[in-house]
Amino acid sequence: MPITDTHIGPSSRQTADRTPHSSREDFSFTITETPGLLASLREGFREWRRTSKMKVPAEYARGEAVLPVTEMRPWYRDFTSQIKSVFEK
Repeated sequence: MPITDTHIGPSSRQTADRTPHSSREDFSFTITETPGLLASLREGFREWRRTSKMKVPAEYARGEAVLPVTEMRPWYRDFTSQIKSVFEK
């Protein structure tokens, strides 16, 4: 049965000077405490307000410009003509 090397890092056979040394570094877990529900919602709302600024030109904000959608006729007034055009084609 073949021998399996389970050591982490280079084994003594892999090092150039044939001296066994460990290359493992010490580490520790860091567990941070999550904020509460209200704090999380508050911060999310602040971030949303900061990033969602929509820039509207001044003439649109003051109502001076003509908006194409507001000047269109309602769709239901043209509904009968739209149905007729479907059957003509």
